[in-house]
Amino acid sequence: MTLCTVDQLLQAVRVEPRPQRPSFVFAAVELRSFAGLAQEAAQFGKPWGMVFAAAMSGLAGQAPTSADADQPLQRMVESIREGRLQAYIPFDPQGQAVQLGSAP
Repeated sequence: MTLCTVDQLLQAVRVEPRPQRPSFVFAAVELRSFAGLAQEAAQFGKPWGMVFAAAMSGLAGQAPTSADADQPLQRMVESIREGRLQAYIPFDPQGQAVQLGSAP
């Protein structure tokens, strides 16, 4: 499945057979739309140019809790700092997927 927007990612997470929890580097949130996510990010007071997204599976029919997501989110932040981006989907401030590292 090719994802082009954050909203498509959030929709894909909702239809997965195993419950998922979307994670974003600037916030660990569960929102129904990119507009809501962007509004929440604006509350941090810093402009942003890109958000990296991933999702983690739950167990026994339950989505992971915020506490369950803490350690994976920290690993995600460290991976991004180290330039290991292949496991994440980058999106621009308009919610459009960004292709990184493509040759001109």
